Amino acid sequence: MRALVLSGGAAHGAFQAGAIQALYEIGWIPEIICGSSVGAINAAGLASGKSPEHLCELWRKVTSRDVYRWRPPNQWLKFWKWSHVLDTTPLSKLLNKYVDFDELQHSPQTVTCFSVDVRTGHLQGYANRVTGLPPKFRRLYRPDLLDVDAVMSSTAIPLVFPWSRGEWDGSLLQYAPLKPAVLLGATEIVVVSLEIHEPEPALPTGVVQTALRILDISSMSRLRSDLRTLLARNNQDGYRNIDVRVIRPLRNLGYSKLNFNSPLKEAAIAHGRNCAHQIMSQDV
Repeated sequence: MRALVLSGGAAHGAFQAGAIQALYEIGWIPEIICGSSVGAINAAGLASGKSPEHLCELWRKVTSRDVYRWRPPNQWLKFWKWSHVLDTTPLSKLLNKYVDFDELQHSPQTVTCFSVDVRTGHLQGYANRVTGLPPKFRRLYRPDLLDVDAVMSSTAIPLVFPWSRGEWDGSLLQYAPLKPAVLLGATEIVVVSLEIHEPEPALPTGVVQTALRILDISSMSRLRSDLRTLLARNNQDGYRNIDVRVIRPLRNLGYSKLNFNSPLKEAAIAHGRNCAHQIMSQDV
C-alpha cells in the first residue's frame, strides 16, 4: 500500500506541489496521504478532487493576503497579551473555497492530518474517515472527521498564527507524519520533506522569523529520528520491510516561508518536480 507523507513548510509547499505532479506523471498514486501544516493543505486539496496541475496552479496564484493579515491597529497597544502575531481568517476562507470537504470525506484515499493539543501537549490526529482505520491508530491519534478547522489547527504555527480548537501546528510533534503512515499499513512510502540541508543564509530577525526557525529545528530533528528508527526496524520487531524514499529540495528555495507573493514559487514547483523524478528513477 502506497502512502504519501507531506511535511510542514508554509510557502515552501509549492515545492511539494511540483513533487506531487511528478509522482502522478509516473503513475505513483497513493492510497494514503498524511500531512502536517502546509502538507495538510496540499493533502486535503489533492484528495478532494483537485489534480496535481490544479494544485500547482493554486500555488502560482496564492498570495500572502490570501493566507494571513496583520492584526488590527487597535490591538497593538496590548501586544504583550498576544498569543499570535498574524490573523489567518483569509486562509480559512481560501480553504473553504478551494477544498471540497464533502468530496474529501468520500475520497477513496485515506487522508490524515495532525495538530498538537496546547493544553496537554499530545498529538491530535484527524482523518477523512474513522471506520476502517486500525485500532492502534484510533487509540493513539483519536481521529475525527477532517474538516476546515482540523486543517487550520494543523497549520497554526506557534506565536505566528492563532490556534484553532486550542491546537497548534502538527509539525511540533509530526513534521512529516511517517509513523502514522506505517500504522495505517503502508508498505511503500514517499516523504516530500521541505527540509533543506544547506545552512540558512542569515540569522532570523524578529519574532516571526525566530518562531519559524525554532519550529524548523525541532521538527526536522524529529523527522531524521523517525527515519533512522524506521530503517533500523525494517524486518525487525514485527515490522514489514517498508520501502521509503525521501524527496527534498537540493538547494535553498530563495524565499521566506511566509512570502506567498514570491515569484520564486514557480522555480520551487519546477524544482520539486525535478527532484521527485530524480529520486523515483533511482533503484532502492
